[in-house]
Amino acid sequence: MKNILKIISLIAMSQFFFTDLHAQGYTSIQYHLGIPVGDFKDYIENSSYSGMAIDYNFKVSPSFAIGAGIGWNAFYERKPYATYEDGTASLSGIQYRYSNVMPVHLTGQYFFLKESNWQPYASFGVGTLFSNRTTDMGLYRWNEDAWRFSLKPEAGVTYSPWHFAGLKASVKYNQVFKKPDTDEGHSFWTVGLGVVFIK
Repeated sequence: MKNILKIISLIAMSQFFFTDLHAQGYTSIQYHLGIPVGDFKDYIENSSYSGMAIDYNFKVSPSFAIGAGIGWNAFYERKPYATYEDGTASLSGIQYRYSNVMPVHLTGQYFFLKESNWQPYASFGVGTLFSNRTTDMGLYRWNEDAWRFSLKPEAGVTYSPWHFAGLKASVKYNQVFKKPDTDEGHSFWTVGLGVVFIK
């Protein structure tokens, strides 16, 4: 939790610092639909309808911006009664699976139109993802917390009919790399819709 608070504080401080230094900066707040893929989908198949993201970017040129962002999605699935294997043990019962993920990235963003209310863009982020994975089965609980290296390609569009605010839609892929001591993946897509505040 202390690490999470430090990251949020750094993003807030960078917004204040860079807004004073340079030209247009903008903050976006989005609702996020999360869609698990790969090994993550093997653990939880259901999409996440509980998610959000906050991003801050500032333009260093008319067509390029740099920034940072943080997101969160909560995934959940109830597995039917079955026999599940855990190492050499076999346990029968109903499983409740939860996973909370929080990606944090530094980003570079390219805008395809220099002067337009409509701004289609492509972005690429490098950072980390914190995951909390919990499995409940009867009286037993398995829990894992981990930080993993992550890359985030993104495509989207902003529409700014006003000089101070606009709308934003995006599609992001969070590529999460497995740690050497685990075979569990956490990669997922997000589809986002929200607002942009221009400063």
